[in-house]
Amino acid sequence: MNDQFSVQVNETGAKNLYSTVFVVKYDPKILEVQTKSEGPFMKQNEVPTNFQAFADTKKGELWISLSRVDGEGASGNGVLATVTFKAIGKGAAAIGLANTNFTNKASESFIVTPFNTVVEVK
Repeated sequence: MNDQFSVQVNETGAKNLYSTVFVVKYDPKILEVQTKSEGPFMKQNEVPTNFQAFADTKKGELWISLSRVDGEGASGNGVLATVTFKAIGKGAAAIGLANTNFTNKASESFIVTPFNTVVEVK
């Protein structure tokens, strides 16, 4: 316990991604969010961005909102965000994405295939 590890939220195959909101779900009895940071993907071509993250520690939900301030959307593959967790309990802890909303500048939604994984804390 008390070990830390990071999880990257990656995007693959985006075309003009302008704004995204998603929830990183985790087991709050086993994991605790330590840090959350914006990845480089949305900052393509040095476009300013807005990054917000709020952890609901009781529910085990980290809400992340990320958008470009100006210009066109970002395209390609890359890291949207990195979350560092600390192990505070033992057992299998699921980590996954939920409530995903990815849009282009015209607010048209993308189809998103969220990930889920399990980490074993010993």
